[in-house]
Amino acid sequence: DITVKDAAMVVGLLRLSTKYEVPHLRHRAIQILREWYPAELVTFMALPRAFLPRDEYPRHALVANAARETDVPILLPAALLLCCATASVNTLWDGLDVPTEAGTVARCDLSQMNKRALFLGRPLLAHHARTRVQSFFFYPHTDEPRDKTLRCQAPERCGSFCRIYASVYDDKEDPWMNPFYKLNWKSIRSTCCNVCAARWEKHHDEATKELWKELPKLFDLPSWDVLKEQ
Repeated sequence: DITVKDAAMVVGLLRLSTKYEVPHLRHRAIQILREWYPAELVTFMALPRAFLPRDEYPRHALVANAARETDVPILLPAALLLCCATASVNTLWDGLDVPTEAGTVARCDLSQMNKRALFLGRPLLAHHARTRVQSFFFYPHTDEPRDKTLRCQAPERCGSFCRIYASVYDDKEDPWMNPFYKLNWKSIRSTCCNVCAARWEKHHDEATKELWKELPKLFDLPSWDVLKEQ
């Protein structure tokens, strides 16, 4: 079976089949890569996450560059998002030396177009994470409903949790925050009141879906509908 560990081989197939105009091999390579870099939010959120995300960055950068070179832009939104999520600003700009199985070192560097897309989109994604998707952690109790039964049942406990969560990001040197990070709602419900946890989860789900629709635009790409037709 082909797995993400075979990404370099699949990308090589994509490049060769594009260069030598072998449509069925190109189609198969794109089909495989779209499973790992999907255009659907549900599929993206179901992707397994690496224990050490930074180890995955070279693969994401490889796919992002190949998508530009071979004119497969449908791969770009997910690939660029994963680049944002697995590399620091310095790595995105300066590149990275990656050890190979042959004992040599290979240079992992994004194309200029991809760097531009990331430096446009990464700050916007972090901003939307704070102000939209996870705004309840950074601005708790600012939109309390009129119905008292829907209001926070433990203001001190929930407020303390929000302050601790927000401080983790406020104290970071890199302001990056992933709006598509999978929150552990079971843990949150065990810490905060059930009313807040339920309201936050509903807000998070709706805001995530809306932001996914906008994802290509944040990277200066056409809409999902246009990308799917190309």
